[in-house]
Amino acid sequence: MPTPLLSPTLTTKQYQKSQISVSAKENITLLTLHSNRKLTHYGFYARILSIINDYTIPVELLLTSDNCVSLAIDMDAVSAPALQDAQSELRAYSRIGWSEDMVLLSVHIVSKDNSGEMLSSIFEILSACCIPVHSISYAADEPTVYFVIRRSDVSRAQKTLYSNLHRHFDWWC
Repeated sequence: MPTPLLSPTLTTKQYQKSQISVSAKENITLLTLHSNRKLTHYGFYARILSIINDYTIPVELLLTSDNCVSLAIDMDAVSAPALQDAQSELRAYSRIGWSEDMVLLSVHIVSKDNSGEMLSSIFEILSACCIPVHSISYAADEPTVYFVIRRSDVSRAQKTLYSNLHRHFDWWC
């Protein structure tokens, strides 16, 4: 049985008004739905989201493109029968892909002043450590970036981010 993370947020570094926190939510499954083109892309989105809603499947993160929807699902909050029934309905409109044993890693930056530079550094750090990222999303309201990564990489990702971000920013210490 996998060992749980020590806490949702391992550490928060702070200096004056700048603050960064990294947290991880475990037991996430990334569900990827590729349209079979039976519906327009608006109809595809509407139908997929309607099915997800009908079965009350908790979505932590939603990503879309013109013919694909990716959903990060909290497996602790969904029943297996509901997921199987939803999957049966979803097959009528899409080709389904599953990535299990994933983690939703979020990096929250309180200060918007350096957010672009910070994001660039985060990507550079994860790339240098060869941590594969399966999905990425950037929150619109606050500078928070979400990554879906494998559970086996989460501890290394968190430690690497914290130990390397100080090299990119003078205020980080």
